[in-house]
Amino acid sequence: MPVHKLYIDSRAKIGTSSSHSTFTWQAPTAIQIEDCRAYIDSVHLPVIGGTIHSNNQHLFVSEQLNGWTVTSTQNKVYLYETYGTTESIRIATISAAAYATGAALAAALQTALDAGSIIPGAYSVAHSGSGQGTLTITHAAAASPFSLSIGNRLDLASLGVWGGTSITPTDLQDAGDVLGLLDGSAPSVLPNNGSLVLTCGYPQAYRKLVLPSGIYDATTLPVAITNVLNAGTTMATYTASVSTLTNKVTISTNSSKRFWIWPSEYLDLRPYSFQGHTNGHHCYDIIGINGGKKEGSSSSPVVGESHINVMAHHTVFINSNLGMHSDSVGPLGQSSIARKVVIDQPAGGLVNDYHSSPFDYVEVPAGDIHQISFKLTDWRGQEIDMQVGWSLSIILVPEREF
Repeated sequence: MPVHKLYIDSRAKIGTSSSHSTFTWQAPTAIQIEDCRAYIDSVHLPVIGGTIHSNNQHLFVSEQLNGWTVTSTQNKVYLYETYGTTESIRIATISAAAYATGAALAAALQTALDAGSIIPGAYSVAHSGSGQGTLTITHAAAASPFSLSIGNRLDLASLGVWGGTSITPTDLQDAGDVLGLLDGSAPSVLPNNGSLVLTCGYPQAYRKLVLPSGIYDATTLPVAITNVLNAGTTMATYTASVSTLTNKVTISTNSSKRFWIWPSEYLDLRPYSFQGHTNGHHCYDIIGINGGKKEGSSSSPVVGESHINVMAHHTVFINSNLGMHSDSVGPLGQSSIARKVVIDQPAGGLVNDYHSSPFDYVEVPAGDIHQISFKLTDWRGQEIDMQVGWSLSIILVPEREF
């Protein structure tokens, strides 16, 4: 095994790919090795990409609509009825309208429940209470036992079919916001001769916003957030700011209506809760908003839990096909990570990361090395967009030397 060290540069990649993020290096001739340990000894990585890029530019926001509004894209009610030994799984539709009162919504829901029902007689829906209030659903007594169940968004997201109709988890078009049928924490079953009470929620418009790519600081980042929030909003004016004392972001509005920020930690657990849009590529590691869904209003702005971070990445993972892929487990179960690199330089700088641990290696079985593939990713396994060259060296140490 005469070759003990490989010097690799992404600019020497083979193939037609223009990206330095994912590339393949080819040895000039086959390199014969015995069972050995491979150490990525040194890494020289330019810090490019700044703050916001294609993998971290999405801000997920929903906004309160007027009254008990039902839109044409959020008006479906997923029903399961039984009457005696007969069952029906159907999707009812509430007429889209800007209902000004809870009573008007109750009447529209009652019409939707009755249309196509297998249970003789009629439903009754009554609205009561202050604020958004509650909807109480009852049914006239029938000759045989009956029941009604209404699907909530969290449960529906795990299904692909409802009563023979294909459904899409990211586009359920359900009325779960205004009917309070989101996470399944409240009962949604009307038993025989009983009642079902739904606590109304606020109807919402869902907006998946895109922050422009670029390098930001504590002055320019809140300006970018403010601009995307106010572009196309149905609310009044948003304002984003960053505290000079805490370096945390604050998002406020002068509207009388509420808004909600949906952090990645919440969306990772409920990827289909944010209707009409696919989940991913969040900006929350940058703007410092974490944890559960945040509700904001004119009297209660949303404030970030941590300070803003103007660096797109804290660490970069070097993935490779070298070895047997049994040496490491990544943050989300990745098995191809060969080395982690800490980004300790600002944008425009150069990371020079030298190996320091004798235990950080990849086991490589005996054989011939012809090509080695590499890929730079973040902690989620998303490819990092590298448009300039970077390099690394690999030390091959035979097992017999240990």
